Formats: sequence, C-alpha cells, structure tokens
Amino acid sequence: MACGRCGGLVVPHDLAYDGICSATALRCLACGDLTDAVILEHRAHWREPYPEANPKPFDPTSGTGAPLA
Repeated sequence: MACGRCGGLVVPHDLAYDGICSATALRCLACGDLTDAVILEHRAHWREPYPEANPKPFDPTSGTGAPLA
C-alpha cells in the first residue's frame, strides 16, 4: 500500500494507550504519516472552515466584493 502524503511504503503499526486499550494504524516508513480509522473518518467529513472569511476580491468595475486592504 502507498502513503497518501508521499507515496512511500505503508505498514501496520500497533498503538497502545496507557496499556489499557490498543488500536492498529498504518505508518509510512518514509515520512512517518500515521493513519487510523478515526483519522480516516474525520477526513471523510472534512469541510472548508468559515467560507465567508475568504471574501472575493474587490472589483472596481462592478463595485462588488471586499475592498482591498
């Protein structure tokens, strides 16, 4: 399997949390990227934060958009 970040080799990696519970994730041997079920679930539901915080640039010909700073 190939890493989604760098394309390197991905291998299974066992995670232990305080010795109580454990989980299995995938770790890239090249860049160290770690991916587990929770990370994949969050990526599947990701959305652009605050789209109104990035207004369109001001267009002087039509008078629309946000003024330039």
